[in-house]
Amino acid sequence: MSSPRKSAAVGGLLIRAVALAMCFSVLSQGVFAQFAKSDDKRSLPNVGESQKAPSGSDQLAPTPIQIEYGYSVCKEIFDRNDPRFPQVSNPAELIINAVPPFPGPASLITGTNPSREHFGYSLGDNPNLFISFNSVSSTSISGWNLSWVAPADVDRLVSIIAIRSNPSGLTNVYSYPNLAASDTGTFTAPGGGVIDQINICFEPFTGPSSAPVAISGRALTAEGTGIAGTRITVVDLGSGESHSAITNPFGYYTIEGLVAESTYMVSASHKRHSFVNNQRTITINEDLAGVDFVAP
Repeated sequence: MSSPRKSAAVGGLLIRAVALAMCFSVLSQGVFAQFAKSDDKRSLPNVGESQKAPSGSDQLAPTPIQIEYGYSVCKEIFDRNDPRFPQVSNPAELIINAVPPFPGPASLITGTNPSREHFGYSLGDNPNLFISFNSVSSTSISGWNLSWVAPADVDRLVSIIAIRSNPSGLTNVYSYPNLAASDTGTFTAPGGGVIDQINICFEPFTGPSSAPVAISGRALTAEGTGIAGTRITVVDLGSGESHSAITNPFGYYTIEGLVAESTYMVSASHKRHSFVNNQRTITINEDLAGVDFVAP
C-alpha cells in the first residue's frame, strides 16, 4: 500500500505533465498562427501594389535593357523593328554627345547646340521644346523632363532614354511603352561607367478631344499638415493650354475643365516649401483624385 505522501507526489507529477502538454499545444498554435500571419503579410503587399496602381502615377526610371547598338540608337531600334521596344514607330531622336556635366536645357534644334544632333525625320525640329536633365554627374542622371517656351507646341513625347558608357560602348535603354514627358528616377550607363552619350527617342503626340474631367489632391508636409497657398499648375501637353489653382487653408485643391484621355504635366510651387517629385506627367481618363505633393 502506498503512503499518502507518495500518492500526493505522483498526483502532482501527473498534474504538471498535463499542464505542460496543454501549454505546449497553446504555444504551438500561437507560433503557427504567427508564422501564418507573417506569410500573409509578406504576400499581401505584392498583390495590393499591382491591384492599386493608380492611373497617372509618377514615372520612375524603368529597369534598363542593355544593348550593343551604335551611335544612332533610336534609328537602329526602328530599322531593326526590335520587338523589345514596340512603342518605337519613328526614328526621331536627339543625340547628346558632350562630356558631362551637360549644359542646361538642351534644345531640339541642332544649330543652337553644336554638341547635339537632332534627327527629326517626319517630326522635324521644334524650336520651342527642350529637354532638361537634373543633377547630372559623370556616371548618373537623377531625372529629366520636357519643357517649353511660348507658344507651347508639345508635338512629341519620349519613348526611350538611352545611356552609353565609355569606354565599353554598351548602352542602357530605359523604355517607356506608354511614352513620357518626365521621370524622376536615376539613370546610369552599363556597369556604372562614365556617360559619354545620351539618346532620346521621340514619338509623335497629339492630344485627343473628349469630355471634361477634374484633378484634385493636396499639398502637405511629411507630417501630414496641409500647406496653404501652393500653386498647382496643369499643362495640356497636346494643346499647351494651362490651368492653375491655389490650395486652400488645409492644402486641398481641385482643377476642373480638363480633357479626358489627355496627357498633362502637373507641377506644384510654393515660396517657402519645395516638394518631392514636384513635376509629374499623368494621363487622365476620368476624374482623378489623390494627386498629392509632399514637402519633406
